[in-house]
Amino acid sequence: MYTPDGYMSAQLMRSGRTPFHRNDLHPPEEELAAAASGYLTYSGPYTVVNDALIAHHVVVSLLPQLNRRNPIPRGPSARFAPGAEPALIHGERRNATLVWCRAGSEKHR
Repeated sequence: MYTPDGYMSAQLMRSGRTPFHRNDLHPPEEELAAAASGYLTYSGPYTVVNDALIAHHVVVSLLPQLNRRNPIPRGPSARFAPGAEPALIHGERRNATLVWCRAGSEKHR
C-alpha cells in the first residue's frame, strides 16, 4: 500500500497458517513463533527515484534486518531484494527476490 503522503506498507502472509490453540492474544511462544514464521510486514517512507524506480526506506519490520531496500521498478510488476549481498536464510547465503504484481495486471511470468 502506498499513501499520498509518502509512506508504504507491505504485509505478506503464508496461506494455511494454523490458528492459535486458544483464542488468546498472548499465546505460548511456540505458537507465536510458528505464526511469525509465516508472516512478514514492513513499512516506512518511500521515494520515487525516477519514472522507473521506487525506493522503500524501511523504518519498522517484523524482521529487524530489513532496515533498507534497494530501489524497485515501477510498473505492472516489480522485483526487489533485501540488499545487494545475498541474505542469510536458514543458515545459508541466498539471493532472495520478492515479486509484486499490480492487481488486475497480467501475472508475472
